[in-house]
Amino acid sequence: MADGEAQLATLILAAGKGTRLKSRTPKVLHPVCGLPMLEFPLAAAESLASQRRIVVVGHGAEAVRERFGDRAEFALQAEQRGTGHAVLQCQPLLGGFRGDVLILYGDTPLLRGETMERLVRHKRDTGADVALLSARVDVPGIVIRDTDGRVARIVEAPDATPQELEIRERNTGVYVSTYWAPTCSGSCSPRSTITTPRARST
Repeated sequence: MADGEAQLATLILAAGKGTRLKSRTPKVLHPVCGLPMLEFPLAAAESLASQRRIVVVGHGAEAVRERFGDRAEFALQAEQRGTGHAVLQCQPLLGGFRGDVLILYGDTPLLRGETMERLVRHKRDTGADVALLSARVDVPGIVIRDTDGRVARIVEAPDATPQELEIRERNTGVYVSTYWAPTCSGSCSPRSTITTPRARST
């Protein structure tokens, strides 16, 4: 990021237990190519030169802190109550922060720093309040657009109609948003446009 631009904080959501792995090891500490899974999104966030890097921990919190304690701040999500709740746990740490917040998951080792930088740039260049990263991938969040091509809503596959299930554009769960600290005490609503740069398969 260039000098003089808005500050950037990166929130990495890493509190999940990873039940399907059937392992006592926290999901984000499972090795991928010889490194803990969390290493990859954290390194990508570091490449963005974000001023703040906060990892939301829950299951196995102490083990994650011990492994990455010198590279990030940590927010505890004692009860795993969803993505929005995880993000809210970062609010006390962000305090008077002013700028953009990039939100991603800790189990995304293939997400590149270049892709996140493009997402942040797109959000700033378009003046949107929120941007999300979409792609043609097999995940349940279906991106529904209006007639102008803008994101109208996200529909989970179990709730989708047969016509909506045919849409291949899906929500990856990676967002960048303007941070509204004074008004986000319990719930927040985006003020205007959500814009979506589509990921490329490379």
